[in-house]
Formats: sequence, structure tokens, C-alpha cells
Amino acid sequence: MISKKMKLLFVLANFASGGAERVIISVANNLSQRHDVSLVVFEGQGPLKDLISEQIRIYDLNEPKRVAWALPYMRVMRVIKPDLIISTLTHVNFFVLFFSFLLPRIPVIVREAITPDYFENHKYYSLVKFLYRILYHRAKCVVAPTSLAIQQLKNLTSLPSEKFLRILNPVKFEDYKINQTSDKNKSMSRFVCSGRLDHQKGFDRLISALAGWADKDNWHLDIYGEGRERDNLENLIFKHNLHNHITLKGLDVNARFLYGEYDYFLLPSRFEGLPNVALEALAQGTKVIAMKEAGGIYDIKDLAKPNSVIICDSVEEFIRQMNNAFIDGNIYYTKENFLSSDFELSHIVSQYESLILKVIKPCAA
Repeated sequence: MISKKMKLLFVLANFASGGAERVIISVANNLSQRHDVSLVVFEGQGPLKDLISEQIRIYDLNEPKRVAWALPYMRVMRVIKPDLIISTLTHVNFFVLFFSFLLPRIPVIVREAITPDYFENHKYYSLVKFLYRILYHRAKCVVAPTSLAIQQLKNLTSLPSEKFLRILNPVKFEDYKINQTSDKNKSMSRFVCSGRLDHQKGFDRLISALAGWADKDNWHLDIYGEGRERDNLENLIFKHNLHNHITLKGLDVNARFLYGEYDYFLLPSRFEGLPNVALEALAQGTKVIAMKEAGGIYDIKDLAKPNSVIICDSVEEFIRQMNNAFIDGNIYYTKENFLSSDFELSHIVSQYESLILKVIKPCAA
């Protein structure tokens, strides 16, 4: 346990309902019980704001335009004077590391939430690669939740292995209940997805692949989330006559507590970091079927209980695995927490706390 009370500053773009934001908020909330924690947010709107501990001071710069972040950020830095800065999400990391030139005495830890190949089809990918190479060396440590992200970052930045640390996403096990009412004789097999409705999440390819299931009885898929792809997904559902089988549930901040009511959690993503939604489903005893592109799904499978995570090489295999899950139209297995203690919140916070002390000690000397 660290006895010294440290001044820690976390930096977020906003309070959107993304996994990266929730990870940082969970860690910051826990550390605020022992340390002086502040949070800078460039646009303080979003459903996650209510999750932040009252012990954390929030500095809302109220500036949605990235080009205008610099001056309010530097003014706040002069007020806070933190011992260390922790940021997450690539564009925020770039910003914080760029301005670390003006704050050379304050060490920075950056957390990379997703695999860098996510940006390969971005029109400014060459610039993104350039910024990775010239800015990430300024971080005292680069934290990533998956082995794949660390390997891609090593290749991209040419930084040594000791500059990187894998810290998994935390799960507070006691927040999730195990639904023990799984019934062999129930009439409906229920699947669930959750995430932003955009291309990255792959809901479009899942819906299209389920076209052949329009006349199949006794199944339903709920998709939680909102986003710019909603109209497209609705059109696909009606095009394939799946409106009686697939429901777009919209954004529900409590959706993560409902996954235990379903038989399988589906993860058809084209890109991911370490998907929190899969962790939350497994913590509630719901097995996961995932595409191999879903980022850290292999890390999760390695640390989860056997047969709780099924990884597919193609969408066709994904649908076959869904079909294999049916036993005479029903799904049944014993529900339990399928995650190991490696993901438990207190363990993850302890790793962050140890890293923070390791970084601050040499800088204070």
C-alpha cells in the first residue's frame, strides 16, 4: 500500500458511454479514496458523468473543438500542479504528450484503449503514425489492456519493451449478479449485443448474416446502444424480415447489468480494445461468441474459464456457433462467474498504483 498522498490528474475528452472512459473513471474513483485526484474533461457532457466520485474535482473546459483545447488546459494545469498525468484515447494522448514539452517536470502515463490498426483506413493515417512515433516516447509508460495492442505499438513506435505495460480492464465482481434461473424448458433462446451503433462494432454484418434465420423459431437478439448506423441497421432488419427477431434497444446506462438474463453475448466487432461488454457478460455467467478481430478477445479467453469464450474466424462460423448453441431450440448451461481474479477491480487498481509510484519516485528525486 502506498502511504504518500499523491496529486493525480486524469484527462478525458468527454463522458461518453465508451469502455475507455469507464475504465479510467473506475480507476480514478478507487484511487480518490487514498489520493488527491482531479479530472480534466474537454467537454463535460455524457451519461458517465454521474458515475464519478464526489471526491474527484472535475475541471470541465467546456470546449468541444480540439483546436481550442490548449489555452484552457494550460490554465488548469497551473492551478492543479499534479504529480502525474494519466490520459486515455489516442487523440487525447497525442494532445497531452504534445503539451508535455511545456510541462517537463510532470510525468505522463498514457493508456491506449484500442489496437492502432483501427486507424489504418483513416484518411489521416500517415499523420497518426507520425504522431505515434514522435510523441509516445515522451510517455513514462504506455499502458494497454491487450497483448495485441502492445505488439502493434512496439512495431509502430520502436520503443523498448520496458516502456509498455499490460493492465487489463477492471471488473467489480460484486456489482454483477449471477442469474441462476436458467431453464432447460424455456421457449425462447436469447442473444444480446451492446455498443455504439457504428461500423466498428460489426452489427451490420451480423444482421445480414442472420438473414437465413428469418423463419427460424424461438430466438431473439437485443442490441443495446445508439449511433450513426441506427438507420442503416433498421433498414437491414426490415430488408431481411428480421423485425420479429431483432430489437434495437437504444442507449441504456444499466444495460451492462442485464447481460446475465441472456444465453449468449455476441461480439461481431471489426476492431476492439479489451471489450468491457464481454467481461461484464462473463462476470454474470453469460458465455461469449466473438469474431477474431475483436481486439483483446484472445486475452480474455486465456484468462476466462474453459469453453466460456468462442472465437470465430469468419461470420459464417459465427452463425454456425450460434446455431450450435441451440439444443432442440433451447440453450442451457450452468451460470457462474467465468472470469479469473486477474480482472477484479482491486487487483487492477493495485497495478496502477504500483506503476504510479514507480514513475513518480525517479521524477521526484
